[in-house]
Amino acid sequence: MGLFKAACLFLLLSSFAESAERINLAQQYGQASQIDAWDGKSTAEKGIDGNTSGSFNSGMVHTRTLGTGAWWKVVFPQPLFVEEIVIFFRTDCCMHRSGGMTVSVDGVTIATLAPNLASTNVAVGRKVQEIRLNGAPIGDGYIQVAEVQAWGHLEDIKCYDKSGREFRGGESYTQSDGKICTCGASGIICRCEGEAISCPTGTSKWTDQITCTAKCITSPAYCSSSGDPHYRTFDGKYYDFHGVCTYQAASCGDFTVNFKNVDLHGGRPPRYTKRAELVYKGVTYAAGNGYQATVNGQTVQVPYVKSFTNGDRVEIVNNGQLEIRLIQQSKGKNPAVRVRASNAGSYIQAEMWLHGSCADITEGLCGNWNGNPNDDLTGGSPNSLGTRHELYDENCPAPPRPYHPCDDLGLPDARPQAEAICNDLLGAPFSSCHSTVSPGDQEGGVFHNCMTDVCNCLMDTSCACSQYDNYASSCIDAGVDLSNWRESISYCPYECPDGLVYLAAGSVPAPTCLDKNPDQEGTVRGCFCPSGQYLQDGVCVPESQCRCLFEGSFYESGDVITKEGECQECTCGAAGEMSCGSLSCDIPTCPSGSILASRDDLCCPYCEANWVVAVNPEETVKQGHDVTFTCEIHTDVSGDDITWSKDGQEITEGVSRDGLRLRISDAQPEDSGSYTCAVTKDASSSSAEFTLTVERGTTLSFNPSKTEVRCKPKKKCQVKFKVSKEDGEVDPKSVRLCKLVNDQPTNCSRVSYKKKKKLYTGKIKKASESDSGDYVIMVPENGKDVLSEPISVTVG
Repeated sequence: MGLFKAACLFLLLSSFAESAERINLAQQYGQASQIDAWDGKSTAEKGIDGNTSGSFNSGMVHTRTLGTGAWWKVVFPQPLFVEEIVIFFRTDCCMHRSGGMTVSVDGVTIATLAPNLASTNVAVGRKVQEIRLNGAPIGDGYIQVAEVQAWGHLEDIKCYDKSGREFRGGESYTQSDGKICTCGASGIICRCEGEAISCPTGTSKWTDQITCTAKCITSPAYCSSSGDPHYRTFDGKYYDFHGVCTYQAASCGDFTVNFKNVDLHGGRPPRYTKRAELVYKGVTYAAGNGYQATVNGQTVQVPYVKSFTNGDRVEIVNNGQLEIRLIQQSKGKNPAVRVRASNAGSYIQAEMWLHGSCADITEGLCGNWNGNPNDDLTGGSPNSLGTRHELYDENCPAPPRPYHPCDDLGLPDARPQAEAICNDLLGAPFSSCHSTVSPGDQEGGVFHNCMTDVCNCLMDTSCACSQYDNYASSCIDAGVDLSNWRESISYCPYECPDGLVYLAAGSVPAPTCLDKNPDQEGTVRGCFCPSGQYLQDGVCVPESQCRCLFEGSFYESGDVITKEGECQECTCGAAGEMSCGSLSCDIPTCPSGSILASRDDLCCPYCEANWVVAVNPEETVKQGHDVTFTCEIHTDVSGDDITWSKDGQEITEGVSRDGLRLRISDAQPEDSGSYTCAVTKDASSSSAEFTLTVERGTTLSFNPSKTEVRCKPKKKCQVKFKVSKEDGEVDPKSVRLCKLVNDQPTNCSRVSYKKKKKLYTGKIKKASESDSGDYVIMVPENGKDVLSEPISVTVG
C-alpha cells in the first residue's frame, strides 16, 4: 500500500456538495500499522480494507502480545474531522477478546470496550490524526478486528490542479490518460493501477505511472562502499576502486546517487568515501562524515523533510546513522531509494537500497542490476567503470593502478598477520551466515577487503571492524540477523557522540521532535538517544526542549510557517508542536502571453510567461560519457506535447517516455551544440534552451615496458615506454616523466627518445629510496596535459 490510500482512490464524488457527505476516512486516507502480524498473514491493512465480515478466514487484523502490549492504529496525513469510529470484531470465535480493549485518538483514551462485541460505535466529534486500539489482559492480549471505520468530513481541505481548478477533499476527476486524480489530505494525487497480474514468490506488483502498465518487481537491491573503497554491486560483484573524485553510484530515471571519494593521506592509500549524495530535481541532498547533512552544500538540521504537492518527499534523517530517503508516492515507490552513511570518523561506510523498478536501467559504480555480476565492470576493469562515471566538474586525477597494501608494505609476514586478524570473520558469530552470504577469501570478497584494510592500517585490528560490519549488513539484508556481532568481537566497540548510546537493534524510524511516536518499521545498528529524549542539533534533549523545525531550519514559538509542498500554514507552539490549517488560494486572471502555471513545490497556481525551465541548462562532459538534460514544465501536459531538438532538428532518440528528459549516450564532439525543449499547451507555447560541450578525448596511448620497475640504490633507474597518437605524431621534446605527489604530477623531467625503436626512456640518476613511488608519462594535447596510468617504481 502507498504512504496514504489517497494515492489510489476510485472516483468518489463529483461536486463539493456531495463531498461534504460522510465518508470513511480510514479506508480512503489512512495508513494502518500494528505491532506485528501474529500469523504472518493478518496484516494491519486488513483493518481498513472495507471487509466487515467477522469470519477469520475472510481476513482480518490478528495481532497478539501477551499482557497489554498489542496495538493497531491508523494515521491520517493531517488532522481530519471524525464524527465517530465504528469497529467490527471477529464473530466466529473468541468474542470475549474485545473486553478491556481501549480506543484512543491522538494519545488520549476515549473508550474502554466490553467483551463479546460484534461491533461498536465510539463517538469522537473532533479533528484527529491517529486512532489507536490497545489490547488488554482480559482479552488475552489479542486484537482481532475485521474493520475499523472512521466516519467524517473533508470540507475544509482544498486542492488545486495545474489549470487552477479548485477541488474539495474527496473530489476526483479522470485525466485524458486514464489516471484518476483525487483531492485528499496529501494534495491531488493521480494514480493508475494497471492490469491485474499474479506475481511469483519474492516479487510484488508495481504499476508504471507513465504507461499505466503493471509488472512484477523484486525487493530492493543492496550496494555498498566500505573501507579503502571496496564496492559490492547490486548483483553481488566485489571490487576495489581507488579514484579520488565524485562518482555516480546509481541512477533511476529522474534521480541519481553519487559517492564522493577522498584522499586522506597525501597521495598514498588508503582512500575513502566521505559523502553520499542524492541528486533530485536539480538539488543535491548529502550525508557525510561527522553526521553532516547538507542541501546544495548548505548545512541543515535533521530531520530534514522536503515535501511536494504530489505526495513525494525527500528526507534526511538520523536513524542511528544519517540516511537519505526519496519517497516517490506519485510513482508508487516508497521509498525509491534509501542511502545510509555510517560515520567512521573522517569517512563513511555508504550503503544503498534501490527500488525494484530500477533493475536493468540503473548505471554507476553499483553496477547495472541485471542479475549478472560478471558484466558490472563497464570497460572490463574497476578503473574503466569509475572513469566512465566520474563527474566532470572536478579535477579528477587518473585513478591509481590496482594495488594490494599487504604486498606493498615490504614485510614478508604482512599477509599472514592480516589473515590471522581477519580469521575472526570465519568464526562465530559470522559463521551462521556463511551458507547464505560467502565471506570470500584472500583473493576476493569481504575477507580480502578485511586484509587490505588491516594492512593499510599497519595491522591495527580495529581496521577490520568496518568489513565485519559490512558483512553483517549483507547478511541482515539476506535474512540472517547479525546485528549484535560487536558483542563477540572485543576490539570493535562503536564510539557514539556524547550523549548517544550504541544499540544493536535500535527502533526505526527513531523518535524525533517532529514525530515523537513513529510507527516502528524495523531495527538497525547505530547511535540513539536514551528513551524519552530526542536528537536535536546533535544533542539529545527532553520533549520540553524540542523546537519547531521545517526544511532544516529552526523556528521559535509563535512563528508562522508556510508549508507550500503540503498546502498548510502552521504556527509554532511549545515543545516543537505545530498547529496547522489548509492554505487558501486566490486564482489569478493571467494576462496575454502567460498561462496559469503551477509547481509541485508551491501550493497555489500563479501566472507565468516562461513556464518551461531548463533544470541543468549547461553541461560539459568528456568524450564517451553520458549526459541527461531535464526539462521542468509548470503546467499539465503529456509527452506528446513536448518536442526536443538540436540546432533546429527534431530529436526522438534518448527522450524519456514522459518527454521530460533527453539522454545523450556515449557523447561525441559532434554532439556539442544547442538543444531545445519546446512545449505546446492549447494556444500557448514555451521552451527552454540547453548547451552541451563535449571535450574531445585523448588520441594518445601509452605502452610502458613494465608497470612495476625495481631499481637498486645509487644506481641509474630507467622507465621505458612507447607513446603513439591516432591522428598524428608525438613531439618527443614534449614528453615528460613525472612523479605523482598527492595525486599531482611533480618533478617532471625530459626523456630520451630512440626514433628507430620509437622508445622513450626516463632516467632517475643515483636513485634512492625517496625516489620510490608512482610515476606517470605526461604529454600535452589540445592545450591540456594528458597523463598515463601510474607506473610503480621501487628503489631498494
